[in-house]
Amino acid sequence: MTAPARPGMAATLWRRFRRHWAAVGGLVVIVVLGCASVGVSLFVPEAETLALRFAEKLEPPGARHWFGTNELGQDVFLRCLYGGRVSLRVGIEATVVALLAGVLLGALAGAAGGVVDGLVMKLVDVMLAIPIFFVLLLLASYFGANLHLVTLVIGLSSWPDVCRLVRADFLSLREKEFVEAAWALGATPARVVWRHLLPNAASPIIVAATLGVARAIIVESALSYLGFGSQPPNASWGYMLRNAQSHITEYPWLAFFPGALIFATVLAFNFVGDGLRDALDPRT
Repeated sequence: MTAPARPGMAATLWRRFRRHWAAVGGLVVIVVLGCASVGVSLFVPEAETLALRFAEKLEPPGARHWFGTNELGQDVFLRCLYGGRVSLRVGIEATVVALLAGVLLGALAGAAGGVVDGLVMKLVDVMLAIPIFFVLLLLASYFGANLHLVTLVIGLSSWPDVCRLVRADFLSLREKEFVEAAWALGATPARVVWRHLLPNAASPIIVAATLGVARAIIVESALSYLGFGSQPPNASWGYMLRNAQSHITEYPWLAFFPGALIFATVLAFNFVGDGLRDALDPRT
């Protein structure tokens, strides 16, 4: 009689993850919102959302316009979906930049140690001391509203947290027996890092990525609200909030729906990050 097959790593992680009901709900929100934002262009071209229909302006939410219309007669629901594309793209791209820089420098510091570690950590201290939000405002006022610049700066300002996580894991892992065995067998430093250290440090990197997307969305929304992020005719949730501030008492739906989407998306990414942290914890 053969023993039953043990579940794979992916199945084990999913079993642990789905115990966290808030994380599962957050994942559903992210998937639904992401698919709706990306797929909306298949059904409604962006030009349709930019058309001016003053006869339909400031209609409250209803069967024809689920989220109502704005002062130009544009459908708020469709604008929110197209705005989600901007906010999610900035969040994901900025997080990729932060991960590339943070993992590279954190691995370098943790694997090399000594002077290299000291120099990298001094650079981290300098970056953490810089008020990045005000730097973004300064750059935006000098170069103008540029979403690519905003994405790059958000990413480059977020790498120190990733760097510290990776460095701490590398410092701990390089003392383990399997790493010492790899060195004894003549493995090169690159092979030790790539095959032994980095895979075992993946858990905090994955969690940091989910939380980094949420942080980047908040920063982008704040900049757009201040007029330094996404610019018309492109929609973003922060810019929609900026436009709604003069109508917020008479027509509250203009601010409620983009604000609710920012809140729900950031909360969903935070819940998913918590769920991943619990699922990837070997003690669970």
